[in-house]
Amino acid sequence: MAKLETVRSLAWHRLPVNASLEQVFELALDLMIEKNHPSRRRERRERVAAYRNQKARENGQAESKTEPRQATMSARPKQANPKAESQDLRPRRSETRNRTTVTGVRYVEPAIRDRVQVRDQGQCTFKGSDGRRCGSTRALQIDHVRPVALGGDGTEENLRVLCAYHNRFEAERLLGAAYRGAGPPPV
Repeated sequence: MAKLETVRSLAWHRLPVNASLEQVFELALDLMIEKNHPSRRRERRERVAAYRNQKARENGQAESKTEPRQATMSARPKQANPKAESQDLRPRRSETRNRTTVTGVRYVEPAIRDRVQVRDQGQCTFKGSDGRRCGSTRALQIDHVRPVALGGDGTEENLRVLCAYHNRFEAERLLGAAYRGAGPPPV
């Protein structure tokens, strides 16, 4: 109940003073969908990029063709302290910008992940021996068709959406039974 009161107080300007639980839930669910739905994230990313490009044109700068997050992250100044830099083992964004095309890297850029989710209609794409698609919309994961361990990459063409069960099943099928303990898919 404390979370509901927190939502109610955070959304005081959107809800009536005596908002019902139904109204609070509806607002919370709308915000959850807006924030997490792949097509909505893509639309938001495109709006931000268009806004930044418009501002860049107004300031006489060249348009940015990168994703909004890439543009801001790559513009971040490097650390001046060499000791602190040596302790930070994470790669800089400028070093990883094209890493989804490099073989052996599991990271998938959010924009690519969202395009794959939209392309696969937010459903598991596993097809059983009878040709029927699983179609589950729960516990969805991005799967590499050709696993990174076998030379696959993080390109859109090599990615698909699978439910957690079928992702484990495919990992066992492709990488061996010792990889993960999952049973056969439902028929």
